[in-house]
Amino acid sequence: MKNLILLLLTTISVNIYGQKDTITTAVNWPVGIVNSGNYLFIAEAEDNEITKIDLTIQNPIPVVITNGLSRPNYLIIVGNFLYFTEYNGNKISKIDITQTNPVPVTVISGLSTPEDLIINGNDLYYSEFSLGTISKIDITQTNPIPTTIISGLNTPYGLEISGNNLFFSEYNGNKISKIDITQTNPVPATVISGLNGPLGGMKINGNELYFFEYSSSEISMIDISSPTPISTNIDVGVVGGDIEFIGNDMYVSDFQNDLILKYTNQVLSIKKVINPSFEIFPNPSSDFISIKGVVEQMTGTIYNSLGVKIREFITYDNVTLDIRSFNTGTYFIVFQNGWSNKFIKR
Repeated sequence: MKNLILLLLTTISVNIYGQKDTITTAVNWPVGIVNSGNYLFIAEAEDNEITKIDLTIQNPIPVVITNGLSRPNYLIIVGNFLYFTEYNGNKISKIDITQTNPVPVTVISGLSTPEDLIINGNDLYYSEFSLGTISKIDITQTNPIPTTIISGLNTPYGLEISGNNLFFSEYNGNKISKIDITQTNPVPATVISGLNGPLGGMKINGNELYFFEYSSSEISMIDISSPTPISTNIDVGVVGGDIEFIGNDMYVSDFQNDLILKYTNQVLSIKKVINPSFEIFPNPSSDFISIKGVVEQMTGTIYNSLGVKIREFITYDNVTLDIRSFNTGTYFIVFQNGWSNKFIKR
């Protein structure tokens, strides 16, 4: 039954990606991933090690770079150094990836469940899940002192930077927010709410912010250039993990299924399939939804989260659909031109 549901969900997502391939299954709870040259570095949380695979080789076998860590989570490369969070060790460490057998060096300790991290100039930002804070350190300092950027968050997790904006997910808050990091006391602004437990790394490519929704096992995307972005489903049955773009290809770590996946030509597929003028609003809704921006008449189909067809309809600009009889939950609208999106019935 579980495999059938995943198959149905994959079907209704209409494959908003290029060819999807499994790069390797020889990983154990892969969380963070980051690219350098021909290599993809992987934080294997269950084995407490960091490995790498050669992307030029078919069916690559992970090579251990360093081990004996305390649940490594997320990774970032700055020059020759690979920085990583150690969730159970409550610290951030680094290794010199030019060395054959690099020895981890503690950058800062005494943290509280550090998760994702992102670099901006000399400042390394990191989220502390249980503490509800995002902080930063200057990595040029020998003994960096943390500066709290914002506190009082609801389990912050993924981080990404675009311009002066720091985007972050809040797992229990079911939303993605942003702050202006040039401000002394930045006030968070909600970018999108009503998500299904955004847990995992995030990645910006162009105007698109990719992220995971843990509770619904899916990869989603929003257009951060839109004043009111709508979440678009990219793929389902994936529990991440992290996301890394190399050219037009997207690499994903699926920690629940112990996989590293590759979506070939993901960037080109999104630009071809997604029409940013399409909007579903209000979302969430308890009674009616409208579809705005359809330039020609086409057929649309609504599926529930189990992949069961609920309704088929003919759409046109500003069509309104009555969803009062729908059960509470997540639904997917799939159009004949290959565009799809989801909405939530409250």
